[in-house]
Amino acid sequence: MKERRESSMVKRLPVAVLVLLLSHTAVGLGVSWDWQRWWTYDGISGPQFWGLINPEWSLCTNGRRQSPINLDPSLLLYDPNLRPLHIDKHRVSGVVNNTGHSVVFTVDEDLDDPGSTGSVDGMGGVSGSLNVGGVGSSLGRVMGGDGMGGLGGQEEEHLGGSVYAHRGRRHRNAPLNITGGPLSYRYRVGQVQLHFGSKDYMGSEHTVNGTSFPAEIQIYGYNSQLFHNFTDAVSKAHGIVAICIMIQISSQGNAELSVLTDAMEKIRYAGSWAAVQHLSVRGLLPSTDNYMTYEGSLTQPPCHETVTWVVVNKPIYITKQQVC
Repeated sequence: MKERRESSMVKRLPVAVLVLLLSHTAVGLGVSWDWQRWWTYDGISGPQFWGLINPEWSLCTNGRRQSPINLDPSLLLYDPNLRPLHIDKHRVSGVVNNTGHSVVFTVDEDLDDPGSTGSVDGMGGVSGSLNVGGVGSSLGRVMGGDGMGGLGGQEEEHLGGSVYAHRGRRHRNAPLNITGGPLSYRYRVGQVQLHFGSKDYMGSEHTVNGTSFPAEIQIYGYNSQLFHNFTDAVSKAHGIVAICIMIQISSQGNAELSVLTDAMEKIRYAGSWAAVQHLSVRGLLPSTDNYMTYEGSLTQPPCHETVTWVVVNKPIYITKQQVC
């Protein structure tokens, strides 16, 4: 979970010195740093230091609408003007990539669509999902190793500063749109992220009344009425929507969630990928029209405060076998 940033100069100084040395060395050697490789979720490159690692990530430290947050039910205000949220029901295909520290499902875009770039380039730091800290679990095994399975002759796609390997042939999906709810525009789905933790009871980024959930799904879309792609939208007002769905452990899991977790068994090494076909993103949502909404940010660098968050007020379920 992205923690609140501390202002202690004692903790900031080592990172500032480290960044200065790295920058000086890079200039001297003519090296261009890929900053996306430097951030982590703990230690001196963890959330409280993201704004110091790279000046372009200053919002991560100084922003006033940073996500994730704790949702306190006692502070919620009812808005009778909010509408039901709608996601198109048709299925989409795409790829799941292991970036080395995260995993992301990216929806293949229709290459015949004039508004499509063929990639989800420039989604800022939202290059991740399924952030696993568990040792010995089947999900934990996804993140380890130095192998590059699945590489070799594939089309490459840039997302948040990382290079992902894709199939040379892409599926042609019709645009998958999100409308209604608190939204004034139409948003096109581009990513589905999953966040898990090392413990069954603590893996979600958002919390409700101070309580964590075992896992969290985040469905990201960009404003397709104002912008051509994530690159254009990610740093602009009303640019991004993120639908947050909490996950609980039960004896019976969500069928569409199983499609993603099954594919992850094929991407245990950094740089590997697996095809996912005919996923119903709408099927990841629970059967409720109730939700909470707020204006926030990306939960990873560069932490742009351009995200309308919709937190669904009911969880979906995953089995113990899918976690362990």
